Amino acid sequence: MKASVLINNFNYAKYIKQCVQSVLNQSYQDFEIIFVDDGSTDDSLEVVSEIKDVRINILKKNNGGQLSAFNAAVIKATGSVLFFLDSDDMYDSHYLEEAINFYKSNLDCDFLYVGKRFFGAKEGVFSSGETRTDGYTYYSSLYKRKWYGSVTSAVSVKRDVLLKLFPLESIESDWVTRADDCLVWGSSLIGAKKYYLDKPLVMYRVHDSNNFHGKKFDASYCWKREISIARFFNLVAYKSGFGETPSLFLMEFFSKEKTANRFFYYFYILIKARLPVGSKLAILLKMILKKNMSFTNC
Repeated sequence: MKASVLINNFNYAKYIKQCVQSVLNQSYQDFEIIFVDDGSTDDSLEVVSEIKDVRINILKKNNGGQLSAFNAAVIKATGSVLFFLDSDDMYDSHYLEEAINFYKSNLDCDFLYVGKRFFGAKEGVFSSGETRTDGYTYYSSLYKRKWYGSVTSAVSVKRDVLLKLFPLESIESDWVTRADDCLVWGSSLIGAKKYYLDKPLVMYRVHDSNNFHGKKFDASYCWKREISIARFFNLVAYKSGFGETPSLFLMEFFSKEKTANRFFYYFYILIKARLPVGSKLAILLKMILKKNMSFTNC
């Protein structure tokens, strides 16, 4: 199973060698690297060109932002699974091996995200529980804006699934940064089945240029972001034709932990869903009558 590692870069020349070398040092060696330089004004291209390996494919483009880099890389990639990597981050040497083995062992997995280790301005390991399936996440993403995933460098997606979403050329200007939202939400909206692997296999560099956590944004920024998110959701819904169906709702509901809190969470979504009243009542009855439903873990 071939892996494609898609590296997006803008003016991170000082980190590129570490980033690319972390891929070349993988214990799993069946991969290609698609390195997209998004119009850097530093010596990024010179730095990456000095790294001699036939598996590195360098794409130079005018500056258009992170989503435009994703678009260029996805179209070029030939692997069965696409791994994303910001050029200031690094992979653990066993990341590709662990991830590919997971895909082979869990054939229904379309989207995998893993734990990460912070370094730089912040140190530590981010871990959020045991290895688990988040299952289908269409309805909770659509109606609750639930975000099932992680930062760019901790995400991988099967190529055939991602090609249902990409390219997203008409909204590139909305996602100059934070385009990992498009990967995470978009995969949910096209019906990807998601898993989380609780191992810190990605090294996420924290520095002034990339740390959004804890920052305050003015009302104008927040308003524009909400518009961008709404535009994205509308575009993906139009492109995918995935739509809302009773069977999809039940698939998603029954792929989750069956607790009272989860029941009422999806009951709220069911009320909001654009489904016929008769379908909603039939779904509700199946939710209630499911024999293995448990209301003990509130």
